Amino acid sequence: MNGTYISDQFDADFIRQLDFLAEQIKQQYKINIWFVEILNRRWSYIAGICDPDQLLPPLRIELKSNLGLVSNDLPDLPPEQQQDIINQIVNFIHQKL
Repeated sequence: MNGTYISDQFDADFIRQLDFLAEQIKQQYKINIWFVEILNRRWSYIAGICDPDQLLPPLRIELKSNLGLVSNDLPDLPPEQQQDIINQIVNFIHQKL
C-alpha cells in the first residue's frame, strides 16, 4: 500500500519525504515500514509501504505523540539493525518537525 493521504497535522511535502524514507529503508534492509498519524487510540496510515495481506499484528512504535511507525518485518532483523533504523527515522523526524 503506497498512496496519497491528506493529514491535518502533516503537510504533503513531509508525507512525501516519509514515503521516500520508507523506500530507502526497503532498499537497504529489505523490509516494509509505514508511518501513521496517531489520533488517540486510532493509528491511521499516512505514508510508506505496507502489505495488507500480512495476517500477523504489526509492531507499532510511537515516534511522537501524533506520529508512529508500523512494520511486520522490523522484528525479523537483528536488534542492532532494528535500533539503527529507528535511530535513522527519529533523527529524520527531529530534523523535519
